[in-house]
Amino acid sequence: MTSRQTVLVLFGGQSSEHRISCLSASYVIDTIRAGGLYDVLAVGITEDGRWFLTDAKRSEIADQSWKQKENKRVYATADASGSGFFIEEDGRITPLKADVVFPVLHGKNGEDGTVQGLLDLAGIPYVGCGTLASAVAMDKDIAKQVFATAGIPQVDYLSVRQFEYDKDKLEKDVTSRIGYPCFVKPANAGSSIGVRKVKVPEALADAVEAAFEHDSKVLVEAASDGREIEVSVLGHDGDVMVSIAGEILPAAEFYDYEAKYDNPSSELLIPAPLPEETSRKIADLAARAFTAVGGSGLCRADFFVENDRVYLNEINTMPGFTSISMYPKLMEASGVSGSELVNRLIDIAFKAHEGVR
Repeated sequence: MTSRQTVLVLFGGQSSEHRISCLSASYVIDTIRAGGLYDVLAVGITEDGRWFLTDAKRSEIADQSWKQKENKRVYATADASGSGFFIEEDGRITPLKADVVFPVLHGKNGEDGTVQGLLDLAGIPYVGCGTLASAVAMDKDIAKQVFATAGIPQVDYLSVRQFEYDKDKLEKDVTSRIGYPCFVKPANAGSSIGVRKVKVPEALADAVEAAFEHDSKVLVEAASDGREIEVSVLGHDGDVMVSIAGEILPAAEFYDYEAKYDNPSSELLIPAPLPEETSRKIADLAARAFTAVGGSGLCRADFFVENDRVYLNEINTMPGFTSISMYPKLMEASGVSGSELVNRLIDIAFKAHEGVR
């Protein structure tokens, strides 16, 4: 009798999105276990970068109290001759065997290709986009350049690195090219962390300085008054499924961190009330964006829709996986249940590992 395969779920991480990762992981772990096809190992990464195997309950992972338990230290290695992971127990270091990794990590040090590169070197299959696709999609400036090359429409933007930042020059460039209101955001961050809507030139410098606290490169984007539409993408090697579209009605002026995760007044319309032609256009652009970065597994694609015009905002290669997150909700509305979704993602991980990411 063949033993069941083991999925190692990574969560937490050294990221400003640490809390959201714990919420997402609690959903993913519970869903995998409920499906009954795999055994699950839960490995949490603390904010200071220590890895621990935990037997915490779903609620303890979600509220981060897992850190107070007597967890066992885990070490990851890029050595492809071993299991990739080792556990420290009773003064001994022994291998920790996992068949596939589900890195439910959002933002830096997890969604940006760092962990993916480690797993590639160790020869371990993992869920989601590979090293290059993860890194490209995480850097909004680089991603926009790739999308532009692929002919995907986007709002106008400027990028500035911290070492070359000239306050007066940027103000002139924004006034002449972007206009107000505009959005200022870190190039490498998610969950709308560090994002500000700037309505007047006098507020630009403060917004830029605040964004630099999260990354050394900042984007200034033209504000769109269009509707905020999202779709979920699932697939690999050209076999791509795009979900029905959902519309966000944020409780705040824009869909910021609080509106996404803490304000119950934000609404999600599923399906989004859109003309059929617009829905087809969004699905086509989402698949093209996913393919352009070399995506595998999953992403959520975010758009602005202004009447009959559609603009890609960004894609997220490890989108939120909480019980209220758009990615699983849109897939479920498209006929893919939570259990089927995680199982398909794990299947894709094995297929991607057999080929070249």
